[in-house]
Amino acid sequence: MGRHRFCTNKNCPLLVDEKNKFLLCYVEKVASTSIKKYFSILSGKELKYGTSPNLTAFHLNANEELFRVSPMFYNSKQLNGHYFKSIFVRHPFLRLISAFKDKGEKSRSEEPYFYDKFWDKIMKQMRGAGNVNNDSRPVFNEFVRLLLSTNPYQYDEHWAPYWTRCEPCFIEYDFIEKLETGEQDFKYISEKNQVNQTFWENKNFLTKMTNREAKKYLLQISPQDIIELYKKYYLDFKLFGYTIEEIFR
Repeated sequence: MGRHRFCTNKNCPLLVDEKNKFLLCYVEKVASTSIKKYFSILSGKELKYGTSPNLTAFHLNANEELFRVSPMFYNSKQLNGHYFKSIFVRHPFLRLISAFKDKGEKSRSEEPYFYDKFWDKIMKQMRGAGNVNNDSRPVFNEFVRLLLSTNPYQYDEHWAPYWTRCEPCFIEYDFIEKLETGEQDFKYISEKNQVNQTFWENKNFLTKMTNREAKKYLLQISPQDIIELYKKYYLDFKLFGYTIEEIFR
């Protein structure tokens, strides 16, 4: 696993609240907006929270204002016994599908960065350059092909495996929060940090993708590609107790 001590603030995965000695590994597509809002409350900054397009401004502001560090920023002696360390996860495949729906199913004008960085390249590779135009959008099978042909350390943060960002082999997390049990997990965290737990009521992070919806995407790819994709996220599945089978039940 990577051993980077420093990173640019907006890309560092660990959000830190020094007052409460609370550290949380922040992962895109796992209640990321609500988590940033929560840390803005802890920090006393109370960053403005709104809906798109104001939501984009909120994220940019939060990226600059919140204290974020690399998993290698502190040594083990500093971490153990001094910080309460948490990580927030969801089923790896459901997170992937959520990322694709958010970044791949929108138009070029809505997500120009992702088209320029990822979608145009993989669409031209899969379809032929002459079959891709400004109205073309990627399909899930092309997204999977992109993932299978790329080193996980080179993945965009919206679909980077937990193990590449949060370094669970280096940091012994004290508490694993899951989107599947998000309400009760965040109540526990809120009580621990003395934040009014009503903050989490009616938040959109409680809206979960159903397994039935996820299965529609996974059935678009071959069983062999499902296995190969599983290998890319194997540690995420094993470390946090998820299985492929639970989606198909």
